[in-house]
Amino acid sequence: VGSMYVNAGLANAQLQGRDLRGEDFSGAEMTHAQLDGANLQTARFTSAVMREANLEGAVLAQAWLDSADLQQAVLRQSNWTKANLSNASMQHAILEVSHGADAVARCVDLTQATLARCKAC
Repeated sequence: VGSMYVNAGLANAQLQGRDLRGEDFSGAEMTHAQLDGANLQTARFTSAVMREANLEGAVLAQAWLDSADLQQAVLRQSNWTKANLSNASMQHAILEVSHGADAVARCVDLTQATLARCKAC
């Protein structure tokens, strides 16, 4: 059974604090989505468009964010330990005080991203 979130139109979605562990958001349009404080552990965001999304304080441990568009996204105080961020676009993203130990981050574009006190950035 496929996830109801694959390729979904979730722009401006209000998903704060929700438990969305293991959900598949591959290819979803999530511009301006509010995911602050959400548990997104092991969730899949492959090729999702998450421009200007609010992921502040979200748990993204072991999540798949490969090829995701996270331009201007806010990931302040988020946990993306062991997440896969390969080929993600993170220009102007805010990663302050976030944690990403053992993350896979090949070819990530962090142009003008804010990385102050980011562990493993």
